[in-house]
Amino acid sequence: MRIELDWTGNIGFTATARQFSGIKVDEPEQFHGEDKGPSPVEYFGIGIGGCLGTSFAYCLKKMEVPTRSMKIIIDVEMHHADPDAGNALRIKQVNAELDITLENDDDADLFDLCTESFKKYCVVTQSVINGVPVRVDIRKT
Repeated sequence: MRIELDWTGNIGFTATARQFSGIKVDEPEQFHGEDKGPSPVEYFGIGIGGCLGTSFAYCLKKMEVPTRSMKIIIDVEMHHADPDAGNALRIKQVNAELDITLENDDDADLFDLCTESFKKYCVVTQSVINGVPVRVDIRKT
């Protein structure tokens, strides 16, 4: 899966993923950006929440559990890695809340099965939990 980002000036980028183009990436003004789109940390949270949500929704669909609504709240906790080192922020914890309303309570047992199994199918969350190596190659062109 390939994602391309093109610099748009200052510290902003526009990303393309598959057929989806024009995805803005920027930082808020307090982090020297122009606030033209979500920050990379926010996209990180979106990725985790989206993966958890699609995994849970797929399980409910597979189990034929009618669902009225699903809301996911992701809280990305950031702290200074070393308070004496300045502004080196790091993600310290991600908290996820999934609020799901079923059409009826008759499906509570199937809902519980999804609750027990869905996390192992979330590629993003499992990759973060297990640690993903990131190789960075920089070329001057």
